[in-house]
Amino acid sequence: MDDPLCYLAIFFMSYFNTGKKENRKLIFDKYNGHCAYCGAVLEFKNLQIDHKEPLRRTSRGVERDYSFENCMPSCGQCNSSKSSFELEQWRKELDLKVHRLNDYHSIYRICKSFGLVFETGIEVKFYFERYGS
Repeated sequence: MDDPLCYLAIFFMSYFNTGKKENRKLIFDKYNGHCAYCGAVLEFKNLQIDHKEPLRRTSRGVERDYSFENCMPSCGQCNSSKSSFELEQWRKELDLKVHRLNDYHSIYRICKSFGLVFETGIEVKFYFERYGS
């Protein structure tokens, strides 16, 4: 175990302190400075760290996975939108937003009718799912 990465891996599997600047930098670099969800280029000073698997409320209190694998670099917009959703719940919620725009927002519908916006109908696929493919 002379390899420093082995020591890092052991540390990450237990508890990852996201408050330390060097740890925040590792999370920032996880997807080369991009938001793990939408792929937007992030500025380090604006980095938000999201927990891919959100906190869980149990009879013993709140449980959260603080491992490196669960810490995702995120832009503020995605972190706010994801909130406490699990990934599949959030994926469905994002898909529903298009339907809500059509149902409740006349400005969206008029822009769509003039070709200013268009719907692709593609399935929501997060940046981290496409990264390295």
